[in-house]
Amino acid sequence: MSKHQLDLFENNLKYELLLVDKEYIGGIDPENPVPPKNHSIRMNKVKTIDKKTAHFQSTFDLNGEEKIMNFKLENTILQFDFSRFIPAKELQPFTVDLPKG
Repeated sequence: MSKHQLDLFENNLKYELLLVDKEYIGGIDPENPVPPKNHSIRMNKVKTIDKKTAHFQSTFDLNGEEKIMNFKLENTILQFDFSRFIPAKELQPFTVDLPKG
């Protein structure tokens, strides 16, 4: 990836990952995918870990402007639309396990 492509990819990742309260996941309109206020966090900081393997790290500010009321990790879903980045492949759902601590 060129420096320009990497910068573009990182910028897009900042807006494509979404933490959402799992009680609201079914109510998100695909045409306007914004959950109710205080039930999601969209903005995150993206850091490149390894350019060669396209390994990135996203960090969400749980105390920032966007919040999830009564946040609990076990009640939160990480949502990401891979089709914007890999439109030629259909991916099966998978789970991301987050380490505690």
